[in-house]
Amino acid sequence: MSEDTQATQSREDFFQGLLEHLTVPFLRPIAEGFFENIRQVESLIQMPLMMFAMLEVDGQISEQFRSLALNYWARGEGFTSFLEASKTISVSPAKQPDFIERTLKRQDKVLSIPRCGEMLKTSMEVLYRAGVSESWTALECLATDLWVTSLNEEPTTLAQTAISTLEAQEPGEITSKHISVGLAARHGFDLRRCLGTVLKPKFDFTGVSGIQKAYKVFVPNDEFIQKVLAQPELGELEATRHVIVHRAGRVDEEYRRRTGSQLPVGEVLTFTKEQSVKFSYVSAHAGTGLLAFVNDWLVKRTPARAIGAT
Repeated sequence: MSEDTQATQSREDFFQGLLEHLTVPFLRPIAEGFFENIRQVESLIQMPLMMFAMLEVDGQISEQFRSLALNYWARGEGFTSFLEASKTISVSPAKQPDFIERTLKRQDKVLSIPRCGEMLKTSMEVLYRAGVSESWTALECLATDLWVTSLNEEPTTLAQTAISTLEAQEPGEITSKHISVGLAARHGFDLRRCLGTVLKPKFDFTGVSGIQKAYKVFVPNDEFIQKVLAQPELGELEATRHVIVHRAGRVDEEYRRRTGSQLPVGEVLTFTKEQSVKFSYVSAHAGTGLLAFVNDWLVKRTPARAIGAT
């Protein structure tokens, strides 16, 4: 079993274990959506390796075909019997302990081809960049959906706390002091199950600091949630995604400040498969931490929400 296959299996085992831990029913669809996004990110990152693996398989089939043809011609046997024998040609990567090593050698060989190799390197770079960007997007969407749904489902404590953090003079239809009649009317004058949706625009989930502020509605000074969101790698993921999307991958002063990078301003970031995979792990770690935290908070506060509760 290759390292990539082992990593995938470990990830799936972890995801399944967390799903079993999540005893609040409305959290499961959110978790499953996040897990699927992480799977898609990692599939994207693995695409170049899969392409070169197919080239390796094709090369092995071609070599077997050539060897079989030479053997039959040397023996002077008929073409019909050769065609029948050629149908037995097969390649099983799983039975080759060195298959990944051979694939990587083929990759290096193809990438060394003038012009063609450079074009492929550029294409691979685009895929790795996309993997980094999507890793952050998966986490941002999870953090938003998890927060909004939790407030919709548990408005008594969470929504009240969120509203209390708003400025009294803040522009908009909802502040710490009032809710406009128009806003209430659009929701049938019953905001009990939609306060998360209503309050969402008041909070910023596009960056680590904004997510930290939003999740203080659960426990303002909780060490676990702050630790999950304070990982240096998570800040690096956010900063890297920002320069990819907003600066075409070019280093700026903000990136240097947040990551401690010594790269000169204006230099274009480059990525390897390993770097992209690292960021997908960072996203998965932070996301699963948020899910476990919210589940445990809800179960502790309202045990009746748990699956199987009586």
